[in-house]
Amino acid sequence: MATVLSVSWTWPFGDPPSDFDGQIVKRSMTWGMSRSRSRLRILPDALRLARSARQSDAVVLCTIGIEAAVLAGIVKMVSPRSKVFVFDFLAPRRDLPTLIRRPLLRLIDRFLIIRSGDAAMLQRRFQVPLDRTRFIPWPVLPEVLPESPDEGDYVYSAGWAHRDWPTLVRALETVPVPAILAPGRSLDIPTNLLDRIRVRPTMPSPEDGRALCRGAKIVAVIMRDTELPSGPLVLLDAMAAGKPVVATSANGTRDYITDRVTGLVVPPDDSAALSEALRELSVDEELRRSLGRAARRYVAETNSLEKFWFNLRNALPPNHDLE
Repeated sequence: MATVLSVSWTWPFGDPPSDFDGQIVKRSMTWGMSRSRSRLRILPDALRLARSARQSDAVVLCTIGIEAAVLAGIVKMVSPRSKVFVFDFLAPRRDLPTLIRRPLLRLIDRFLIIRSGDAAMLQRRFQVPLDRTRFIPWPVLPEVLPESPDEGDYVYSAGWAHRDWPTLVRALETVPVPAILAPGRSLDIPTNLLDRIRVRPTMPSPEDGRALCRGAKIVAVIMRDTELPSGPLVLLDAMAAGKPVVATSANGTRDYITDRVTGLVVPPDDSAALSEALRELSVDEELRRSLGRAARRYVAETNSLEKFWFNLRNALPPNHDLE
């Protein structure tokens, strides 16, 4: 079965493996463009996709927002037999008019979600039946998997999507450990903490971020629970590196970490619980090692690139029939 994957210009996972009958069609780069100009880029993208869709049984639109409705409509026009899937749908912040919701429901055959909580969101906001969603874990790159034996002395935390930085800073006030925070913007730190909390106001590159992660003693992924897009990238990078992780139970983390098995999980907006988890990990070396080892094993088994392509292939017809 021929499959076309429409991916963003930042697609990190390369070409499909030889046993996957598919091809990659990259969408245009829109970095730094105005919103109106970036929207215009959908036209050449749609034309390229339409040419490829004529020879395909399935089209997968990867990491894409509401423009998926437009691309799906064009695919159905040029190739009515093609099934259209959306992998990692980036839901808009605001509810959409019914005029847009209906095409999403009608034209997209299945949503392949990386956060299981997205199934309820799609049902509530876009009237997508639960049986038209399927969870596929987000993969990690092979180069992320090698474990670093080095353990630093700091807590590392990074990211911008729905991060709860105030709760983390409050927790660090009561846990006497150094920290490196990379929120990608400025962050208010109490004066009495400036000697042990360092803030990187610009987001580190993926390579720099992974180096900071591998050198950490503990990695904290503290988020607000949200229905909006929030990827598990930092979490999975830390787990793949065998690092002990403290994470908030949120849509975007709860599918990937199990409390006291592959990390410590705390409730959202609970600085006391977070403080206790950070304190416990900071003093218990054996717990850090056991959680790190278990996390790395889990990611290697569940989130490898090979497993991702296997899961994707088996989510498409004829492996997974659609009505």
